[in-house]
Amino acid sequence: MNLIQIDNFQTSNEILFVLDSISKNAGKSLSKLGLQKILYLAKVLEPVREIIMNTLEFLTEKRGPYSKEIQNLIDHLTALGFVSITNFKVIVGKNSLAYYEITPVGEGVVKKLKKIPIQEEKYWWIDIISRLTIIYSNKVELENDTKFFDLDRIVRLVYQDPTYNLFKQNNNWKYFIDFEKRDENSTSWIIDFVKTYVEENNLIVGQKFIRGNAELITIAFFEFYFLNYLKSR
Repeated sequence: MNLIQIDNFQTSNEILFVLDSISKNAGKSLSKLGLQKILYLAKVLEPVREIIMNTLEFLTEKRGPYSKEIQNLIDHLTALGFVSITNFKVIVGKNSLAYYEITPVGEGVVKKLKKIPIQEEKYWWIDIISRLTIIYSNKVELENDTKFFDLDRIVRLVYQDPTYNLFKQNNNWKYFIDFEKRDENSTSWIIDFVKTYVEENNLIVGQKFIRGNAELITIAFFEFYFLNYLKSR
């Protein structure tokens, strides 16, 4: 069901889901940097929830995983009135950050989308990632960061992701991260991580426990990233 009449409405829905979740859980706007990283984490940790979403193509760039498609869709959603820009900052040179928040019109779209089971499933997953982003961005160890502020500090955890680092090691500055190739090292480590966590923690496996298990395992992933960040300092 397409409630937003633009190309790739699925990704547009996910952008609105992130902004809606951040608004409800933190009462804040979100920069394009933070938005990109939350969607990256939602995608790279996808095997945890065992439901395959539409493919997003991310590029490894100077500031980490970045999707031009997402940026174009954010701009389009802003033009349509589903999203508004709350702030705009120039960082270094020509680099800049715009901060976004969902509008009442956008919230109305999300409310309707959540009535559709598959969209509700996506919202639930993105909401987990958004809530953990809020929690970990407020960690004392990250608050001392002088380059990234507030929710943008999630960049520090994304930099610890093995999938991102695997592709970052490629000599090509820009490299497509293909999430569909499950047999590659870029995603196989996640599957192994989940299996090990389930076995070591004696989690009860079954349809009834999928969401609870997914939340526990996702928290474990964020803690894994955080500990790696502390080691890298």
